[in-house]
Amino acid sequence: MNPWICRRGLRSPVVEVPADARFTLVEMRMGRNRVVGLEGNVKLLPDGGSALYREVSKAPAQAVKVRLVPYYAWDNRGQGG
Repeated sequence: MNPWICRRGLRSPVVEVPADARFTLVEMRMGRNRVVGLEGNVKLLPDGGSALYREVSKAPAQAVKVRLVPYYAWDNRGQGG
C-alpha cells in the first residue's frame, strides 16, 4: 500500500525535517499558472497506523525527496476561472 494514501482519502505522512535540511526553490506549472515550490530531503518515519497517539518505532526512518507546493496552488476546488 502506498504510504501516502489510505482507502478513505489522503493520509498525512509522519516526516522529520532535519535541522540542517537544505531546500531549493523550484519553478513549476500548476495548470496555467507558474508557482514556486521547494524541493529537498526529509525522513519518512515508519507508519504507525491511524492512532493519534502511538509508541515511537525503533525502525529507521527512510530518506525521501519531497516537493513542497504552496497551499494556494493546490486547486482542490475544481477548475478555476
